[in-house]
Amino acid sequence: MVIKQGYRTVTADEVTLDHAKNEVTAQGNVIVDDGQMEVRAPYVESNLNNQDTTVRDATYTMLCQPGRGEAKRVFKNGTTFYELEDGTFTTCPEEDNSWRFTAGKIEKEDGDIFADLKHARFEVLDVPILYLPYLRVPVEDGRLTGFLFPSLGLSSRDGFEVETPFYWNIAPQYDMVITPRYMSRRGLQLDSTFRYLTEGYGTGSLTGEYMQSDQLHKDMGSRWGFNWKHAAVINHWKVNADYSKVSDISYFSDFSSDIGQREDNTLLQTASMSYRDTFWDST
Repeated sequence: MVIKQGYRTVTADEVTLDHAKNEVTAQGNVIVDDGQMEVRAPYVESNLNNQDTTVRDATYTMLCQPGRGEAKRVFKNGTTFYELEDGTFTTCPEEDNSWRFTAGKIEKEDGDIFADLKHARFEVLDVPILYLPYLRVPVEDGRLTGFLFPSLGLSSRDGFEVETPFYWNIAPQYDMVITPRYMSRRGLQLDSTFRYLTEGYGTGSLTGEYMQSDQLHKDMGSRWGFNWKHAAVINHWKVNADYSKVSDISYFSDFSSDIGQREDNTLLQTASMSYRDTFWDST
């Protein structure tokens, strides 16, 4: 049986309508689709007056962006927000639970690109890795200042390694990622990338890496790397620049770095300017 109300569709084996309360109860292979989320569950109840909907033992899939999960209870407050109790969230494909968030409560307002997780756990292959009492995660395309997912590593060269990147949404045309990187055998390194977009003068980025003292090479003093990239098209002119520099010749053999372009063990420092017209061009 199928029931439609505006943009909402409910499909189920059995549907009961209470005319006095104007409430619908659906049971058996229930599918609720409101254009933003598809929810599957054995039982759903909905008020047709205010559109409040409660779903038990649900699995859900986001329809406009990657995202899926499960919840003991899903509550949709009319057209205002979703509330999930004992819920999970992941962007992994179906049948793939490489990682996911679990939370006692997940809330998302309509029109908001972020979901609020309370008593959240980050799990990898169903193993809890990190607990946070409160967390905001993006579930649609958008940007918000805050910490990104941390990363952990272990190597014979650097020892135990942890990175905690922080994203700074400075303005629509500027942003920055600041990443403290701790290596147990070397010490603390600070990495940062600043990106910019100018009106009429192109786009670019500034990337820097800095370590005050390398515990494996204390005699070398501070160690650092720097890169500037810029690209622009101004009328008939095209400009490209890629300038990099590091503190010492052993920098790339000692650190995992994304600084600049390297070719034949040489750090490239390049720039070009071109002029193009209908019948000729020069560089």
